[in-house]
Amino acid sequence: MSLLFVLAAGVTALASPEKVDADLRCMVASELLFARAPTANAAQEIKGIILYFLGRIEVEVAEADLPRRLSNVLRATPGGAWQDESKRCFAELEQAGQRLKTMGALAKAQGQ
Repeated sequence: MSLLFVLAAGVTALASPEKVDADLRCMVASELLFARAPTANAAQEIKGIILYFLGRIEVEVAEADLPRRLSNVLRATPGGAWQDESKRCFAELEQAGQRLKTMGALAKAQGQ
């Protein structure tokens, strides 16, 4: 999991406010899925996703500002938008997974 946070930190080093808000929406969409997780394993996987997006957010947003930002995002996002947000977020996670595979292959090729 710590590699994910390192990767996330590098990706969001110059994140715009819009990107942070998008990550907040991903975190909320994941929380909604977590609440309906059919199994303990599924819940654990979703918890990892939540922590991934939280890590990206915490790199950019002061802890004291996080509740205000989250509140603004919740007010601005219509209830029916969460399914589309989930799809967008999972597409981002797929891209991150591909980056991890690439980095793992590179490390393996270098004998590490």
